[in-house]
Amino acid sequence: MTEAESSYVLHRRSYLRSFYHTAKWPHACCIGALTASQSSSEDIIDAIPLLHHWTGLTMALQSALAILDTHLSTLIPKQQLVGFYYANARLDDNAIPPVLEQAALHLAKRSQTPPLLLMLDAKQAAASQTGFITRAIGTSKAPTLKVAPELPAIALQGLKEAAHQTVHDYDEHLDDIGCRWLRWDEPDEATVAL
Repeated sequence: MTEAESSYVLHRRSYLRSFYHTAKWPHACCIGALTASQSSSEDIIDAIPLLHHWTGLTMALQSALAILDTHLSTLIPKQQLVGFYYANARLDDNAIPPVLEQAALHLAKRSQTPPLLLMLDAKQAAASQTGFITRAIGTSKAPTLKVAPELPAIALQGLKEAAHQTVHDYDEHLDDIGCRWLRWDEPDEATVAL
């Protein structure tokens, strides 16, 4: 794809999981990974919550990504890391966290396409738009993001039903190894629906 044609599809699971992770920690910077199948890096099929507490420590992110790489290689079908999502602690802060920028630059070196960065934008989410601002490292043009139009409303309904409490990140896993941060059983569609 040329730089002008970069386009991604954020599927239901990846949208909800990233949204719920950032909603669970509304006063913290949250960082997560975006994965796609090996065959199509444009289809974002999952979002893996990484950090909400140790977001300034490179070592915490590096260890989470090392474990994630091993996990992705064991999945059938295999998945690949294609980018990151994040939400800053302050609504008026749209800067990329330095530790995340370094991780994205590292990913860019081993990838054929620029890593995708999605920043959760509370104003867009409240207005029932995609809820994310897209960015890419190593390119001047922001990629486009396609999201099913019903997903923001489903995510907001899920918040009312505490679906965000079902998502755990690597930080939580460090405190309680019973927290499953690599796998997520999406709440039953019947309980989180319009």
